[in-house]
Amino acid sequence: MRWRRQSVFLLVTVAACTSGLSVPAENHYPSQSQLADSAAELVRRDAVALAVRQLRDGYPPGPHSVEIPPTLINALFAALSAVHRSTGPSRDTVIAIYRIHVFPEAQEIWVGASDDNNWFDAWSSGDRLTGNAEIDTLMERYALTLVRTCDAGIGRTALLGTKRRLNVRPLAELFARVQGVRYAEPNSYGGDGGNIIATPKSGGWLLDYSAGWGDCINGCISRRFWTFFVDRAGKVSYIGSHGAPAPTRAP
Repeated sequence: MRWRRQSVFLLVTVAACTSGLSVPAENHYPSQSQLADSAAELVRRDAVALAVRQLRDGYPPGPHSVEIPPTLINALFAALSAVHRSTGPSRDTVIAIYRIHVFPEAQEIWVGASDDNNWFDAWSSGDRLTGNAEIDTLMERYALTLVRTCDAGIGRTALLGTKRRLNVRPLAELFARVQGVRYAEPNSYGGDGGNIIATPKSGGWLLDYSAGWGDCINGCISRRFWTFFVDRAGKVSYIGSHGAPAPTRAP
């Protein structure tokens, strides 16, 4: 289980294994985030997760694309960075007090193999490439890594990671089509917690930051929202807040 101050992220793993939207163009935004490296990395992860959701909602090339358009990630990164660089009590509430980030999107895949194939033996031995042309093409094309394997309990299973930021649900579907693969699915998160929702609007992005609390493992009982609009020049406007009364201290 992964914990943050306002969030409960339950990483869903295999128990037997142990160790057509109009989106603002990138070039309308400031090119430099001017964030510290540690903050920039977290904001970049947020931008990738939001980009995956935009694809899911119909942003070209759509939900079946493994590749995420860099312009989409960069536009979201610039908008999120603008909120970080802004000033005011509402900015401090979502960034400094509640430390709100996007509820994570999976960046790993579980692949279960049948018992009657030979290519999984390479993974069991720690080799990244298997000798199976279809598997190895996917491993190379998307810069996938072999995180770990498991041969007990649930059968032969491998956890794959990636050195790139990808939309892994359709990638899992590509693995599922390979002969000898019993199943392939994202290593997803459950639970609930803080989150950001990005909505493309004419001239920029509407960003809804929210803090959740109260039994977040099963879905947070209470939630408060703070809404910002970021235009293409990077100007941030605070729209307002709504929802449950904010707690006196960060959840």
